[in-house]
Amino acid sequence: MSSPALVDVDCAVCGQGPGVTALLKAVRGPEEPGRIARCGGCGHMFVSPRHDDVWIAQSYADSGLAAEYLVRLYLPHEVGRRRVMEGFLDEIERHTPGRGRLLDVGAATGLLASLATDRGWQATGVEPSEPARRFGFERYGVRLLPGFFEQLPWTPGAYDCVTMLDVLEHVVRPVECLRAAVESLAPGGLVAILTPNWDSLSRRLLGGRWDAVVPSGHLHYFRPCLLARLLETLGLELLEATTRGLPGLGGRPRWRRPLERLGLGEAIWVLGRKMARAS
Repeated sequence: MSSPALVDVDCAVCGQGPGVTALLKAVRGPEEPGRIARCGGCGHMFVSPRHDDVWIAQSYADSGLAAEYLVRLYLPHEVGRRRVMEGFLDEIERHTPGRGRLLDVGAATGLLASLATDRGWQATGVEPSEPARRFGFERYGVRLLPGFFEQLPWTPGAYDCVTMLDVLEHVVRPVECLRAAVESLAPGGLVAILTPNWDSLSRRLLGGRWDAVVPSGHLHYFRPCLLARLLETLGLELLEATTRGLPGLGGRPRWRRPLERLGLGEAIWVLGRKMARAS
């Protein structure tokens, strides 16, 4: 992969430039830009400068990085991931009378699409990493669509549910990605989102040592109130807008519940329904 080029960027939410440098992380290597900026307009947190679009696209095609992810982060926790994904599907299905067409954006290995298919959904996913797509087909028999969701031509109303679990923080242009999701939904369709919570207690305590601060891969850091306003602007009725404990692989100990209710959980969980007037 070619050497990364760093480029200054404006806020992807409101278009204004960054204000102050908010956080410096102790970097693990030269691949980490390391600076997170706060938008002077809306307060959104994002990496600036960041790697250019070419480097980001190349990183998803890097078989070495994909292998490291699968061996170090995915396979040791596969059972836990399955349990968590089943839980998310349970919550989605409480808000829909039947099973329809589901698209998982940033599908990784296709585990969610595989589980949804087993539950009666017509499910697929889109994933830019070819090694991850190949692994998903070999392990789960899932054929994932290649590419970046917001750059693909989608038929309006093609899906009844779009899921974005641990995705928004990775995409270069999250508003475009969300808008594409809304446009690809049939009226009344659902969008399910999980993303790290910048307002979490752990981030406040740990600062740049917070696990979700990975400037080379996590390009955006959302706050619950800002994400909720953004989704409503795009034409979604919010059915659930909460924070959660650790978004990963364990259970939810009781001591975390008060933090979640106060908006201090590790991750933001949002479930929205497309309103009839949304385009």
